[in-house]
Amino acid sequence: MLLGGLVVVVLGRVYAVWQNRVRGPGHSAESTLPAVTRSPAETYLSWGKAGLNRGEYHQALSDLEHAVELAPGEAEGYYQRARAHYYLGNYQDVLRDLNQAIALEPNYAEAFYYRGATYAALNQHDEAIVDFTVAVALVPQFPDAYHQRGKSYLMQEAYELAIADYDRALAIEPDSSECLYDRGFAYFAIEDYARAERDWISAVDIDPEWGKAHYWLGNARFRLQVYEPALDSYNRTLDLLPDDAAALYARGLVHRQLGHLEQAKADFRHVLTLTRDPNLLSGAQAQLDEIEQE
Repeated sequence: MLLGGLVVVVLGRVYAVWQNRVRGPGHSAESTLPAVTRSPAETYLSWGKAGLNRGEYHQALSDLEHAVELAPGEAEGYYQRARAHYYLGNYQDVLRDLNQAIALEPNYAEAFYYRGATYAALNQHDEAIVDFTVAVALVPQFPDAYHQRGKSYLMQEAYELAIADYDRALAIEPDSSECLYDRGFAYFAIEDYARAERDWISAVDIDPEWGKAHYWLGNARFRLQVYEPALDSYNRTLDLLPDDAAALYARGLVHRQLGHLEQAKADFRHVLTLTRDPNLLSGAQAQLDEIEQE
């Protein structure tokens, strides 16, 4: 029962309260008015979900607090409030709400998925894998759950298991540039640079403006010793991310391999001005010293 059967009244002063409940440009009062048959809890839940979709996480959280207060026995309220906490980085609150959602609805695949994602964000990958496994058992066609379980396997250096999960995700959603990008890392880790290159080519074909994907494509090509294509990839990275010190350092290495010593020196000197990363700094200086001694 919701507050003893409280109903929404859309008359007189109460109507004005609902009418004024408008947030954000382009949202009319009509778009936020609850249906006459909608309960207050359902209205707050609807507002909270809309806020999540707009990226208004603090306002969404406020609405969802009301939804849970008004309907403490409804699993979706806890689940949606957990999503708001997740986007705000409140991971312990996420776990609390998802535990309650799962207690109320034990077959809530999305709740298991988000709890797994939260465990992964906390670097608790064993727990994450358990929850992602439950999610795909409940909903076998759940590409995000396979993808995220693959990422947890990747973090545990279980590369073959990671690749198997990325394969499952891509069988369902073949144009997922993020999944292709992540599978590339698994192939790179097992030194299968040709397959890593293939996946990163596919990722940048889908998302041509993804600078980091171009960078890792360059790394795969460098390991394959195809230096001109690697140079093209690093150039594209730096078009998109001009202050990426790692890409500059990598391009300097390619220039040196190709005998472009002045360009290599220019890149290594630029690295010294861009970063405080000790590995990049020492590497760039060592490269400059070696070139000067040649």
